[in-house]
Parts: sequence; C-alpha cells; structure tokens
Amino acid sequence: MSKINNYRNLNSEDDLIMLHNSQPLGFSVKSKSFNNFMVHINTEIKSPDHYSKVFEMLLDASEDDLVEFYITSPGGRLDGLSVLLEGIRLSDAVTRAVLIGEASSAASILALNCQEVFVTDSSEMLCHSCLYSTGGKAADISAHVNHTTKITERLLRETYSGFMSEQEIFMMLQGTQWYFDAEQIRERLALRAAYLMEKEKVAEEVKPETVPEPKKTSKQKEK
Repeated sequence: MSKINNYRNLNSEDDLIMLHNSQPLGFSVKSKSFNNFMVHINTEIKSPDHYSKVFEMLLDASEDDLVEFYITSPGGRLDGLSVLLEGIRLSDAVTRAVLIGEASSAASILALNCQEVFVTDSSEMLCHSCLYSTGGKAADISAHVNHTTKITERLLRETYSGFMSEQEIFMMLQGTQWYFDAEQIRERLALRAAYLMEKEKVAEEVKPETVPEPKKTSKQKEK
C-alpha cells in the first residue's frame, strides 16, 4: 500500500485538494556564497606592480563579496594609490576601510574612497597636498609639477569634499597640514555621509528625462 493511502482513502479530486491544502507550508532554500577579502596596507603605498593581484581580486569580486582594507600607513606613491582607487571604482564588491592606526596622506585618500569606513580608537589621519620629487631640466620640472598639481588637486577635492570645509581644502592646497584624531574622524565622516546623500539627491532631481525614440513609419522601414 502506498504512503498516501496509509494516510486516508482518496475518493475524489476534491479529497486530493483538501489533503494538499491541509499540509504545513513548506519552503525552498537557495544557497548563496560570498567571500570576505582582507588586504593589509601596513607599509608605505608602493609602486603599481605591488598591487596587481589586489587589483585583479577587486575586478573578480562579486556584489555579494566584501573587501576590507586594514590601514595603518603613512601614505606613499600616487601611482600605486591610483591602481587601488581604480580597482575600488571598478569592483562590484562592497569595500570597507578599517583604520587601525595612522592613515596619512595617500592612505587617508584610500580610506575615504571606500564605501564604508570603520574607525578604531587608535586611528589618526593627516591630510595634506602632494609632495613633489622630480629632477631634470627646469622646463621639464615645471611641466611635471603643473601636470601633477592638476591631477592631485582634482583627486583631493573629490576625496575631501564634505569631510573638510571648502576653506580647509583651500588652505590644504596652499600647504596647510590637517591632523585629526579618532573622534574628529568619526565626526567628519558623519558630515561627509550627509554631504554625499545630499549630492546624490540633487543629481537625481536634475537627471534629464529619457525621451523615447520616434517610431519609424512604414516608408522608413521599407528603406
């Protein structure tokens, strides 16, 4: 005898429907895996080739993954920083900076370009304009400095807007160095979050409406 007949005799289609409806509600399970990648930035930021594997990981990571940068660094090279920043921008993963000490100069820029920032009590930050190190003919030095100044000023404004006031950013570009402790960093991160939310809201309001393409007439289709 089958299992269902052991439960009760089914004499009609209505009996089958009643039996089906009397069963406890079931559920389905869909498993989803994710990865938690941890990158330790605990030295000076080095040349681009030093971060090639981290860059590849960021590109391969999915939207379900989390990439955490544990940062205690005095800063370092702009070209190496650029590799990390482009990896973060191109990645589908959630990125989080965990400040566990000094996050100065380029390291502060790395932290503030992550989607999330966790600040430990030992955190501190130094923000300043770029330092130049170049040699050669006077014209070459001047061209290189002008080019680097243009690039870094745009990066500094994009990174520190909302975290620092316009006056503070202006003074930084003129040579002032700004030091922040853990509590000040937390306060400024809250201000920056509000600034970014407002900026996103404004961008949504001014987004142009998509105008549908005009339908082709029968004569246009024949052509």
